[in-house]
Amino acid sequence: MSDGPERYQNLPAPGPFSDDERVRDLGDGLVLRRATEADVDALVEFNRVAQADPPDFRPDNHIAVWTRELMDGSHPTMCARDFLLVDDTARKRVASTLCLVSHQFRYDGIPLSAGQVEIVGTHPDYRRRGLVRAQMEVVHGWSAGRGQRMQVIDGIPWYYRQFGYEMALEVHGGRLVHRARLAAGVETGDPTDGVRVRDAREDDAGLLVRAYAKLRARSRLSCDHDEAFCAYEIARWTDGAGSLRERRFGVIEDERGTPLGILSRYPIVLQGWLLVAMLEIEEGVAWPRVLPAVWAELDRVGRSLAADGPDDSEFAGAFLRLGSDHPVYAAAPDRVRDVREPYAYYVRVPDLPGFLQHVAPALEQRLAASPLSGTSGMVTLSLYRSGVRFVLEAGRFAVLESWQPSTAEPGHARIPDLVFLQLLLGFRSLEELEAAFPDCVVQHDLARSLLQAWFPKQVSQLVLTD
Repeated sequence: MSDGPERYQNLPAPGPFSDDERVRDLGDGLVLRRATEADVDALVEFNRVAQADPPDFRPDNHIAVWTRELMDGSHPTMCARDFLLVDDTARKRVASTLCLVSHQFRYDGIPLSAGQVEIVGTHPDYRRRGLVRAQMEVVHGWSAGRGQRMQVIDGIPWYYRQFGYEMALEVHGGRLVHRARLAAGVETGDPTDGVRVRDAREDDAGLLVRAYAKLRARSRLSCDHDEAFCAYEIARWTDGAGSLRERRFGVIEDERGTPLGILSRYPIVLQGWLLVAMLEIEEGVAWPRVLPAVWAELDRVGRSLAADGPDDSEFAGAFLRLGSDHPVYAAAPDRVRDVREPYAYYVRVPDLPGFLQHVAPALEQRLAASPLSGTSGMVTLSLYRSGVRFVLEAGRFAVLESWQPSTAEPGHARIPDLVFLQLLLGFRSLEELEAAFPDCVVQHDLARSLLQAWFPKQVSQLVLTD
C-alpha cells in the first residue's frame, strides 16, 4: 500500500470538544485544540495508520497501544490533554496530531525537567500546510510553562531541524551478540552457579531505581525515575497489552533469591534481533558471575519469540542496545564485538545561557578535576547570532550570561548555535566539531582549554520510559 489518503479511510471521528480545549482556528474548518478522553479511539486508530513505515505501510499496532496508554489516565506523567490535534470539523477527521511527554533528566547528576515530543503524524491531504509547525509552537509553550529546560525527539532524518532541534544525543547504538555466541555458553555448559533470570515484580522497583543510578553515573544526560514510576514500568507489561514501547523486566538473582542485577528487553524479535534495553548489576557483583545466565535467558526468549512470530521470523541473536559504551562490552569482548552504530536524538535548548547557569556546578566540578583547576579569567563564546560570556574567579563562575558578538568582538571561540549542543551534551568533542564544521573556530588558548575541560566527550543513554 502507498502512503496515500486511502489508508486513512473509515477511521473514527474525533470526539466533541468545548472552547476550553480550543487553541486556535486555522481556517477551512481546521481547529487546533487539546485532545480529550473522547478522542482516544480516534487518535489510537489515526496513529496506527499514520505511523506505518514503508514499503508496505503495515498498520503499527505497537504505536496504537502506546497511544492508548498515554491517553487513558494510567500513565504517571501523561493524559489525553497532553495531546494536540488539528480537528477538521467540516470533514470530521483528524488532520494532524502530536503529544508532549514530561520527563525528569539529570545532567551530570543535576536534576532538570525536560519534554519529549512524540507520535507526530499528519494525514496526507493536509501535509505542507504548517500544521506540525503550529502544534510545535504550542507544545514548546507548554514545555516552557512546565519549567522544562530542553526538549528531545526521536525522529526521522532532518525534519525537526526546521523547528530548532539538533541531532546531539546518541540513541539505538550498541553491540550485536549473534545467536551462535549466545548459545555457545549453553551448549558448552558455562556454569551459571545457580544464577537465573526471573520476571520482575512491582516490589522490585527499588532494584530498578538502583539500576538507573548505575547508568546515570556513566552518562552525561540520563533519565531520573523514582520508585513509583519504576513500579509502573514493571507492572504495565503484565497486562499483556503488547506495546513495543513496553519493556519486559527481569531480575538476575542467585539460588537464594538475592538480586544480582536487572535485565530489560522488548517483547518482540525485530528483523531477527531481540532488543535489550538495559543490563545493570548490583554493586559488588562481578560480570562473569551473571553473564552465562543472561546469555542463556536471551537465547531462550529470542527462540521462543521467533517461533511465535510470523512464518518468516528467524532469530539472529540479541541486540544489546546499551549505547556505544557499556561495562558488558569489556566484560565479554569476544561475544559482543560486532558494533551497531547509533542514530541520534534531536535536542532543543531554547535558553542556552539559562541552561548553562543551571548546570554550572557540573562545569565547575569538571574544571576542578582538570589541569585548569582554580583558573581565573574571561572568555566569550560566539554562537554567531548570540553568545555567552564566562568569567571565572578561582575556578568558579563569577559571571555566566548572555553576550552579543560583533565584528569588533567576534568571540574567543565561535561555534554555530545548534552545533554547540553536540559539545554541550558530550556527543562530539571540540576537535571533532572543528574537523567537521569549518565555522567552528577557536583561536584562543584559554577558551580552548576551558571548552575541553567543561565539555569532554561522554556517552549519554536516555532510556526513555514512555
